[in-house]
Amino acid sequence: MKNLKLAFLMLIAASFGLTSCGDDEAATPDNAMITAINATGTSFEDGSAVEKDLNGASSATDVPLDAVFKIDFDKEIDAATATDANVTITPDGGSAVAATVTGSGTSITVTPTENLTRGTSHTLSVSGIMATDGAMMTSITRTFTTEGRAPVVVPNAGNQIAYWNFDGTADDATGDYPAANVVAITYDEDRFGQGNSTATFDGDESIIEIADADRLLASDDFTVSFWMNPNNEDHVNENGDPAGFFVMGLGAFLGFQFEMPADQSFVKFANSYVLENGESVSEDMFYNGMPLTEDSWQGWEFQADLGGAEGIQNIIADKWSHIIFSYDAAEKRGTLFMNGQLVKAQDFDLWPEDAPKRTVTGVTYRGAEPDVENVLAFGFVKSIDSQMWADTPWGDYAKPTANHFKGQLDDVRIFTAPFSTDDAADLYNAERP
Repeated sequence: MKNLKLAFLMLIAASFGLTSCGDDEAATPDNAMITAINATGTSFEDGSAVEKDLNGASSATDVPLDAVFKIDFDKEIDAATATDANVTITPDGGSAVAATVTGSGTSITVTPTENLTRGTSHTLSVSGIMATDGAMMTSITRTFTTEGRAPVVVPNAGNQIAYWNFDGTADDATGDYPAANVVAITYDEDRFGQGNSTATFDGDESIIEIADADRLLASDDFTVSFWMNPNNEDHVNENGDPAGFFVMGLGAFLGFQFEMPADQSFVKFANSYVLENGESVSEDMFYNGMPLTEDSWQGWEFQADLGGAEGIQNIIADKWSHIIFSYDAAEKRGTLFMNGQLVKAQDFDLWPEDAPKRTVTGVTYRGAEPDVENVLAFGFVKSIDSQMWADTPWGDYAKPTANHFKGQLDDVRIFTAPFSTDDAADLYNAERP
């Protein structure tokens, strides 16, 4: 009997021993857990330091465009698993942004190589991360929205060849037309009240020069769109009287130019066109708010009746307004839009039968040095070194009292496609405050 009891006790002990050994072999480390996610950077509007919690109960907003992301865990992380394949930041409708991802201790740091897109929802995704003890981390996503106003969808986007948004820089957003020279430009609040988001010109020497800009007129069709906010205060000529505004120009009328008089009672585009025989000519798109009359210039097809100078001043004088000039080569027709409305149209087919301009085929650049350079100037009618009109009080860049532009420019776009009335209205409505 004693032997039987002893054998039974030994069997129970062995059973406990086997069970204990099996539990030790099956044990696995607890999953790694995220304890915090923070984005730190600098506000593009005022340069202030910003830190945002991305691990809160609600999606973070106004995350800085230059944010660096730090993800903290409750365990030491295997740095080899901290890669840009396992940790990504993706804007809505786009591809993952390029970023450097590093792991150290209990943290992962994500540093995008370029600024994030303004006003856009992004998703931070984390997966495949392991702890040094072999624990896996459950995959997670966090959404957030960057500060600022989101980019708009523009008509004829496939034909947009240049875009200057002046968001703290004078460079073209496409990368093809960077600023070659920037003089006395500040970046201030735009029409939406966003700081560091529009270019301000002082009316004395401010200019932005874009080199090799004759390429902008290499296509027959041409459209330029921009927002402007002229400032007439203390903007005077050599006699102390109010001065006019050369808003922009590519070799003046030998490419294209846009200007207004001191009282902002009319606007004028001057453009260069090529004829069938290879020769080139210039033609003005002049609009003063008056309707067509029997004495109107040949080729003018339509003018909106705004009641004259007062009507046009109500649109553009010392306030933000949207301007589009467009040329349709197939129709030989130029159009001018202000705040999304057609205000002027001219048609070369309406010229007399024997007029050379009946054979216009498209826009062109026909300037030559030293008179003008193939440089697009924002803030003046031509580049600093262009000699044309240098002997005049209004056309010499070196004179502070010349017709420099004083005010603000924003969202300058150039397209190699004509704009319809619907296109102009769509772009205005997309970009308006």
